[in-house]
Amino acid sequence: QERRERAILDNTTAVIYVKDGEGRYQFINREFSRLFKISLADAVTKTDADIFPADLAAAFRRNDRRVLETAAELKIEEMAPHDDGLHTYLSVKFPVFNAEGRVVAVAGISTDITDRILLKQRAEELRLAREVQKRLFPAGELRIPGFEVFGKVLPASELCGDYFDFVVRPNGNIVLCVGDVS
Repeated sequence: QERRERAILDNTTAVIYVKDGEGRYQFINREFSRLFKISLADAVTKTDADIFPADLAAAFRRNDRRVLETAAELKIEEMAPHDDGLHTYLSVKFPVFNAEGRVVAVAGISTDITDRILLKQRAEELRLAREVQKRLFPAGELRIPGFEVFGKVLPASELCGDYFDFVVRPNGNIVLCVGDVS
């Protein structure tokens, strides 16, 4: 049963860990070890300050203390360093109780949500770009006696670079503008 439980903990992409009341690691899973380049044997008795940059270690410790003091679960976004830069994690931290019901440790399961956040940001950027582009199109109709003039853009993808407009000059001449960016 112990081997099966360890296999479950070691074969997830989540970072799983347990720290005692003083913030010393008691357990890390394989994903923690891989990402932060530390073995379980080396991690035991180390604190966040021994493994992570000072500002991140201090934030982790503050969150752990909240769990220890309230004896309640905490869901929070935390940052952690990877080889390609900082990643955002959704961390679920919860108290570990001893037989007498006293909180003796903090356990955590942290899931990397960086890609999800980046997708949301890109979707918002695309939405804003579409809004800006819509405002560039003519607001009204072009009326020329004897002609019916229509304009419409049907983008092939979300990244539309097409543009058209018309400008009626003071002398009555009409300037038509058409742009296609691909």
